[in-house]
Amino acid sequence: MQFTVAAVLSIIAMFIFEKPVLADIKTAAPSLLYSGIMSCGIAYTLQIVGQKHASPVVASLLMCLESVFAVIAAAIILKEGLLPRELAGCIVMFAAIILSQVSENLSAKKQNQESAKLS
Repeated sequence: MQFTVAAVLSIIAMFIFEKPVLADIKTAAPSLLYSGIMSCGIAYTLQIVGQKHASPVVASLLMCLESVFAVIAAAIILKEGLLPRELAGCIVMFAAIILSQVSENLSAKKQNQESAKLS
C-alpha cells in the first residue's frame, strides 16, 4: 500500500512540476521498472524478512552500512570508479558505524553484568 501511495503521489507531482514527454518515459521505462520492482518491491521485502531472523545489533549494522554497500555495489556492478576521497569517506563511515555499534553493545553488556552483580 505504501508503494502504491508513493507512486500515485509521484505521478501527480510529475504532472504538476514537470512537462512529461511520452518518448522520454518510454526510454527510461526499463530503469524505472527495475528500480521500482527490484529496489522497492523485492529488496525491501527481503530486508524485512531478513530482519526478523537477525539479531538487533547485526540488523542495525547492516542498516547503517546501506550507503557503503551502495557505493561498493556501484563500483562492482556499474564499474564506477571511486575517487580517493570517496574511498576514504567509505572507510571513515564504516569505522564510525562499527565503533558506535560495538561500543553500544559493550556498554549494554557491562550494565547487564553490573546489575546482575547487584541482584
